[in-house]
Amino acid sequence: MRLKKSWVYRNSAHAGRTNKIDADWHMPETGTKDMGVEFRFDMGTADKSELLAMHIHHADFELIARFMAEADREKAIQAFSKALIKIKPVKPS
Repeated sequence: MRLKKSWVYRNSAHAGRTNKIDADWHMPETGTKDMGVEFRFDMGTADKSELLAMHIHHADFELIARFMAEADREKAIQAFSKALIKIKPVKPS
């Protein structure tokens, strides 16, 4: 799923910026102990692609949620409420 208004940038001699960020739930090869969210984007130049990925481990979700609440508490509450309503709980097998 493409993020709507977020962006990534690089502060370096080869500064770059993109707002074409794909995000998805991700299960790494190590299995459920390392599941999380992955963000993928290209920070390359017109001459050369540089594909990058960032994995947010599920152990960091609470910290990320805290940052979201500090940035905008009402928007964070609304976002979590909408997400929880859309996603039905998975029954353990």
